[in-house]
Amino acid sequence: MSDVRAISYLLRNNATLIAVIPINTALPAIVVRHIDGVEYKTLKNAGAKIITARVQVTVQATTYATQKSILELIRLALLTTRSTVNSVVVDSISSEGSGPDLHDVDANIFEQSRDFAIRYQVST
Repeated sequence: MSDVRAISYLLRNNATLIAVIPINTALPAIVVRHIDGVEYKTLKNAGAKIITARVQVTVQATTYATQKSILELIRLALLTTRSTVNSVVVDSISSEGSGPDLHDVDANIFEQSRDFAIRYQVST
């Protein structure tokens, strides 16, 4: 999906974020999921279509403080993005709120997600 491809690319290429979460490590970790999408109807069927999709970014960390700081770095890395990202024409990305705090005390894993709405163009 174009929405996940764009958001994953932005996160994997954000220097501040990668300094805290090296790629391909156990924890902390980030998971990016497509939740849903809506295609906007246009007056003519040719050209680009506009899609708004909900993408969930989940953080797993070994401490609550790390979880919260990574979620904030993700928010900062994605907001105000308006450009072509990994061949996806992104109109906007906005934060749509965060999910519940989850934790496994025995495994020492802290998890929380944040949803983002990404509006992008798809050529027809």
